[in-house]
Amino acid sequence: MTPHVLRGLATALVLAGIAAANLAAQVKVINGGLTDDELAAQPDDGDGLYEAAKPPVAFKDAKELVLTPLARGGYSDIQGRLVIDVIENDNAFLAVRIETPDGAPVSGAKATTSLKGTSLVVDSSEALLTTSDDYGIVEIVVLAGQMGLDLLTVQVGDAKTEVVLNVLSLAAAGVPALPEVERGIPWSDLMQARVRYEGGSIAADFPNVISQRAGETVRIAGFMTPLQAENSQRWFLLTSSPPHCYFDIPGGPAGTVEVLAPDGIEVSWEPIIVEGRFEPVELGKGAVYKLHDAKRVEL
Repeated sequence: MTPHVLRGLATALVLAGIAAANLAAQVKVINGGLTDDELAAQPDDGDGLYEAAKPPVAFKDAKELVLTPLARGGYSDIQGRLVIDVIENDNAFLAVRIETPDGAPVSGAKATTSLKGTSLVVDSSEALLTTSDDYGIVEIVVLAGQMGLDLLTVQVGDAKTEVVLNVLSLAAAGVPALPEVERGIPWSDLMQARVRYEGGSIAADFPNVISQRAGETVRIAGFMTPLQAENSQRWFLLTSSPPHCYFDIPGGPAGTVEVLAPDGIEVSWEPIIVEGRFEPVELGKGAVYKLHDAKRVEL
């Protein structure tokens, strides 16, 4: 994952920053004891994207383009296409580098996308580089659909490149599947929200299947991402797939529910079912769903 994508993700998923700040306030950070020279010698994780050997060329001046898709953990198939493994209902983050044939980055270019399969390209927003910068980079986020192989095509001018999304089910990834819940709201409904970014806020438009349940007591099955340095969580995130990094919340804003549990719920790394008063948030700073006065329930 490129530094630009990390920056875009941190902006888009505001709750990730909240989580990190909350833990930082409660957990003492121990100095590793590295000297300035040792710190300077640490490897750069920028994947070489910010070491352009040539100055950028404006898109209007570029006669021919070469597109190179990039993603952390990606690999090539027999046709030479980039393949990204992603779990159902999780986000896949990638960048595309736009260059001239002689390796000069192209700035000011906009990419268009098309996708065959059940996955969905997340709407462009100010949180992402939708126009290539001086390093020739644009960013794309895809919300994974159902298990299978989906094909993403990225085009700039006459140049095209393809990315294969290998969508895995939770079971195929070795993760316990979420239980079906009576009176519950499935993630397939929650993720129909259309999310956009307005300044430093996240705005959302909800389908009727979601908006008509505002204020109801509902149940949602998901995975816990703790936000407090305590065994009993009064405030945490419930996500559509297992958490793996505080700055990479699964599913994005529409795949995350902010849970407020006054009596606390014990930390669990297995799927849980939470019941509470449901609130879709049309304009906020983090997840677009909240669950108030929540408690854990069993099937």
